[in-house]
Amino acid sequence: EEAAKRATKDSAEAVRDDTRRTVRVDTGNLRDKVDIHYSDEGRTAEVGWKDRHDWYASINEHGTRRIPANPALGPALEAERTRFE
Repeated sequence: EEAAKRATKDSAEAVRDDTRRTVRVDTGNLRDKVDIHYSDEGRTAEVGWKDRHDWYASINEHGTRRIPANPALGPALEAERTRFE
């Protein structure tokens, strides 16, 4: 049980750190506010932006017709997926 929680924590931190390194930086808000939210007593982790004022993270991640996508969270998740046991 503890090993599973530790693996979840290590993996979530790797995704958060990779996202911080690659997210588009304008004011630095998205880089600074990407965070980990744990549930299920530490067995589940969500990495991303929870503040309602960070709605534009989705625009950066997916793009629009006029703004090209600059994904950071998706590639970080995919990179970690190959390392997660």
